[in-house]
Amino acid sequence: MSLGGAGRALEMPQIVPALLIAIAWIVLYKANSWLFASAEVNSHISWIFLPACLRIVAVMVWRGAGAAGLWMGALFTSSIWSGGPVVNELLGATISALAPVLAVTFCTEWLGLNARLEGLKARHVLQFALTGALVNTLLQNFYFYMSGMQPSFMEGMLPMLIGDLAGTLVVLYGVSAVLQLVSSRKRQ
Repeated sequence: MSLGGAGRALEMPQIVPALLIAIAWIVLYKANSWLFASAEVNSHISWIFLPACLRIVAVMVWRGAGAAGLWMGALFTSSIWSGGPVVNELLGATISALAPVLAVTFCTEWLGLNARLEGLKARHVLQFALTGALVNTLLQNFYFYMSGMQPSFMEGMLPMLIGDLAGTLVVLYGVSAVLQLVSSRKRQ
């Protein structure tokens, strides 16, 4: 991201968006835990997961810095701090950051969608969100099964897929409603 001015570009250090995304992840994770505690399936899966909305957007807008912020946020909110196995939490955070990179790449290369937010229609946003949720769900559940964290590969598939989609849609529609409210008040 650059800030233009007098014919030269000032590059924003990549750590700034990475830290902001990590903070946003932590805030959404804590809000999710508070608002939707009854929707938790286990410590890794919820029927509604608000931070999922950040995955695709962070990678679309900030690329590598977005993925780094997702990784930091996921690691900070993992059970590593309460004595969970370090390797499980490191790999879980890595999958959380890698899945949206794979999803954005798939959507842009194979589906021919624009990887920038401008000009995207609602159906494109839904395609990115669905692809991101599918890739994350497949990778996370494969890892949970292979590491022995869950007894079957399919056990967490449906709740995680629905949780990622629901969390993404709740946040996107919430932001949209706030923006429409602000816009209508400015016109008054």
